[in-house]
Amino acid sequence: MMDIAVIIPLFNGAKWIRQTLESVFSQSHLPREVVVVDDGSTDKSLEILQDFPHVKLLRSPDKGGPAARNFGLQQTTAPLVAFLDQDDIWHPDHLRLLSGLLCQYPQYPAAVAMMLSFEDNLVFPHPVLDEYPLDFWSTFPRNSIGGPSPILIRRTALDSIGGWPTKFSTSAFYAWLRLSANHPFMQNRSFTVGYRQHDQSHSYRLRKQCSFYDEQIEALEDALPYRIMAQPQEEKELRKRLDTWFILSDLLKAIVNCDYTLLEKYALILEDNLSDFSTEFSESLCQSLVFWNLVPVWRYDSLQQQQQLIETLLEHWPKKAERTRQIIRSLTQQIAPRKAFIKYLLHRPFSWKRWIVFSEIIFNLSPTPNP
Repeated sequence: MMDIAVIIPLFNGAKWIRQTLESVFSQSHLPREVVVVDDGSTDKSLEILQDFPHVKLLRSPDKGGPAARNFGLQQTTAPLVAFLDQDDIWHPDHLRLLSGLLCQYPQYPAAVAMMLSFEDNLVFPHPVLDEYPLDFWSTFPRNSIGGPSPILIRRTALDSIGGWPTKFSTSAFYAWLRLSANHPFMQNRSFTVGYRQHDQSHSYRLRKQCSFYDEQIEALEDALPYRIMAQPQEEKELRKRLDTWFILSDLLKAIVNCDYTLLEKYALILEDNLSDFSTEFSESLCQSLVFWNLVPVWRYDSLQQQQQLIETLLEHWPKKAERTRQIIRSLTQQIAPRKAFIKYLLHRPFSWKRWIVFSEIIFNLSPTPNP
């Protein structure tokens, strides 16, 4: 097994940092370095750190999570690096499984686990090793990974892109694009990361998502030339996908602002644009709009919100946009089995086989590795 450095940006995380650090020091493959980079906390976070003598505390010279991650990277030396958010947690076998994959597949720049959303309590399914290549650019421009907590990265790969990127606030998304420009990641289809959800109003999340879209588009435009340099034959397809992402951004803002005139306008533009794409890509884009951007929290009650959202969209979606209208209508067929299976898992959470089925139902993962 290779040595690992764990870097945790910290800002007023007293509510969560103890549980996060306990998950780090409960790893079956312990990291060689654990660094917490404080960004000016004013709560009791730093007092809690005193209970963890093996943690190295650093003060970030610059503000923001991206700068803190990059500063922590510069202060560590281990060949593998994991960036853990202050409120997320790992299963005890998380680092062991991912580091094993990077030892087994030396050509891959990073290994990725799967995440479970939670608020207070979390019961992990029993983890298994079920690896397959994950081509991040195959889902471009969607972010199929999320934040930094589920990924273990080779330091050499980070060095090749100039360290952890600080240019964009959506730094994790940009990092995945750059790191995978020449080679895919290796994903372990097993839930070993807990992604903590905070109480926020639905309207607040929607407005934040609109802002995120604008920032994300900047990152997409910046990262695209690196992929084209490595895979020039993909340029036409990827640029067309990016154009579609602009339309989706406008559509999202129309929905958030309840501007149904604009919704109809951009729905028709999206319909016309998607005529050049496969059914699979068109469906994934509409799923992204409903299940990720508008109602991103994977909980039982969020499925109720998804159902209401789809009904509202269908009420105002132009009938002329027949293809996308049919895709959105078909999304209702996915909600019922998801609700039933989440309910089942809450009562019987301990069988890893059930969680494999769960991942296939909820996330539409292929049961076999991608070619």
